[in-house]
Amino acid sequence: MKQVVPFKVLGIHFLFLFLLYLLLHYLGISPSIPSNSTLLRWDANWYNSIHQHNYFYSESSQSNSGFFPMLPLIWNILDVGPLGMSLFNAFIGFLSLALFAKVFRLEDRSFLLFLSLPSLFFMYAPYAESLFVLFSCLILYGLKFNKKALVALGLFLASTTKATSLFFIPSLAFVLLFLSPISQFKSIVFIKDFLFYSFFVLLGIAAVVALEYAQTGVCFAYFKAQSRHWSRSFNLPVFPLTTWDAYRLIYLDALGFIIGVFALLLCAKQFVQSLIQRIITIEEADKSYWFSACFLVMVLGSIVFFNPLDDATKTTSILSINRYMLVSPFMLVFLHHHLKYSRLTRLQTTSIVLLLLLTWILFNGYTSTKSTLGFLFLSTYLFSFLLLMQKKHLPFIWLLLYFVGCCFQLYFFNSFMQGLWVG
Repeated sequence: MKQVVPFKVLGIHFLFLFLLYLLLHYLGISPSIPSNSTLLRWDANWYNSIHQHNYFYSESSQSNSGFFPMLPLIWNILDVGPLGMSLFNAFIGFLSLALFAKVFRLEDRSFLLFLSLPSLFFMYAPYAESLFVLFSCLILYGLKFNKKALVALGLFLASTTKATSLFFIPSLAFVLLFLSPISQFKSIVFIKDFLFYSFFVLLGIAAVVALEYAQTGVCFAYFKAQSRHWSRSFNLPVFPLTTWDAYRLIYLDALGFIIGVFALLLCAKQFVQSLIQRIITIEEADKSYWFSACFLVMVLGSIVFFNPLDDATKTTSILSINRYMLVSPFMLVFLHHHLKYSRLTRLQTTSIVLLLLLTWILFNGYTSTKSTLGFLFLSTYLFSFLLLMQKKHLPFIWLLLYFVGCCFQLYFFNSFMQGLWVG
């Protein structure tokens, strides 16, 4: 494919997605149409509740205190319906990604493959994902080009948007500590920078706590709501891992799980290399990449150790990991880096095969013909990306990956509009 600017790539993507949606709608595969009623599903109802009535807290049941305020605040300013909020989200979210791809000089292929990831439909729903993408882009831009003011602004705004912003603090610590040999470590500089950046994350969280307290009279209402009514508390994982509506979503959440484990292994390798004072290459020392990788690791840890047990199986549910992992510029940076720079050795390829086999075991992917076929499809999907990492010029493979991803993205969007759980 001829190299084009990200805005043209984005235009081509939406034209293709629109035509594909019309085809699937005509065939009856995707019958739902975006509207105020079909878009007001799941977490969108909670955000709309804050928009309409401010925060409330209940001791006996779930309440809207379990959500962060930035999306409802902007929703109040715009004063539109769920469809209008979704259109706004799509505009700012994808515009942010296009600007990000242009500034970072991301390859068009990486950008297109990211745009086709199944979970990305959350960016054109009345969810907080698009705002989080916008503010996270500011953080990554500031890190890459050493603009502290932009990093601080992005950290504060993102920290009023989603609770996953708490993962920024350990991610910052990793970047500041382990991107140079230990002999070059400067404790004063580390402490100064770490406290500076952490302050803006905590300031954003404090603003959320203060707003909820002003409207509910309950201190730390968010954390109490999540702990008591969403069962978000520390638990050792119970295997096999599962998710809600596992027959539809186990492979999508397993994809997020595999990406998180891969990021964990890379961060562990970087940690060891910093301890043995290895010389670090320019690509490896990219702060935006390692911040992204560490964020993905923190998502993995949060889901595996803080998600509740599934009511039916009494094992750990990794529900929503696909949304937290895939719908962010952190995933875009991670994907682009490996498609552009990575060349897998035989040992690394063998390790990835073993990781996939381990995932099958952890998810009981071998217990039925249907689950085996599902995990075979997931493995094929992931191996296609590995093939692109090894052989960069395989237009048939990446076009097929793009097409398959778009089909699943529209399938899951239709499931969302029908009121089925997606993430």
